Amino acid sequence: MNAQDELKIRDMEILFQPFHSRKLSTPTRIVLPAMTRGFSPNGVPTDQVAAYYKRRARHEVGLIITEGTFIDEPSASPSSNYPNFFGGASLRGWKKVLEAVHTTDCKIAPQLWHVGMARPFKGENLPNPELPPIGPSGIDVNTLEQTAEPMSIAKIEEVINAFARAAADAKRLGFDGVELHGAHGYLIDQ
Repeated sequence: MNAQDELKIRDMEILFQPFHSRKLSTPTRIVLPAMTRGFSPNGVPTDQVAAYYKRRARHEVGLIITEGTFIDEPSASPSSNYPNFFGGASLRGWKKVLEAVHTTDCKIAPQLWHVGMARPFKGENLPNPELPPIGPSGIDVNTLEQTAEPMSIAKIEEVINAFARAAADAKRLGFDGVELHGAHGYLIDQ
């Protein structure tokens, strides 16, 4: 092994060191990012979802950011196979996920999500198919044409409150934090 290879190995060793801040401590600095999986029928995480996250937690991951979870707004999700973060059945499913991950030292935070105007108007497995997508401008993210009415102030406040309720539920359930999905052309990014 040459000196350059040794340096690369030493540089990577920091990933396996604990991380500490005022609000969060993790056993390693390795973070599993959110990756949409679509294995939650009717928006409810199953025992298989809990097992999936537990397997990752057991292998030196310090923090898991869950796949995107949808807030309680009827047009938030593009698929009923993506998990919700509201309602009794979904929150009970997430509690099982949390408990499975917390059998290790790993921390976990749900990613809270609303796809906004990226939601299709039609589609297989679309929750609330009668509802159009919503967004601050009503402009379709693909065509750049206005295809829906802009959100009203009241609707914006409703969505903000839905994000706040989801964050409060995460705290109440014992999650270690939350991540707001604010990128990739989804509602917060819009």
